[in-house]
Amino acid sequence: MAEVNSKKHLPLQVMDVVLGSMCFRLNDKHKERAIDGKRAKRNIVKERLYKYIRRRIWELHPGFNIGVTTPITKQADLWERPYLHWNFVPKKFTKNDELTKQRVKSQIRLNSSES
Repeated sequence: MAEVNSKKHLPLQVMDVVLGSMCFRLNDKHKERAIDGKRAKRNIVKERLYKYIRRRIWELHPGFNIGVTTPITKQADLWERPYLHWNFVPKKFTKNDELTKQRVKSQIRLNSSES
C-alpha cells in the first residue's frame, strides 16, 4: 500500500468524485443552503452527479436504496450481476432507532406542529 496524490491519477479522481457525491447525499448535505437561501454551485453539481449515478443503478436494480446492501438471492448473482453494493457494518453493531433520520424527522414535525 502506498500514498498517492489523486490529482495525478485520473481513475482516483473519478473515484473521489463518485464517493464524494454519495457521501454528500447520505449525510443530507444536499439540503444545505446559504444564508440567502441559495445553494452553492458545487452542491448542485454533486446532487446532479448523485442523481445520474442513481438513475444508472436503477436501470440494473429498480428501487435501489443506497443505504442498504444489494440482496443476493442466489450464489450466481455474485458473478452475473453487473453491479452490487455493500453496506459495511461492524460485527458488534447495534442500531439506535431513536437516532435514525426518519425518527428525527418525525420528531421535528411533531415539535413544529405543537408550536
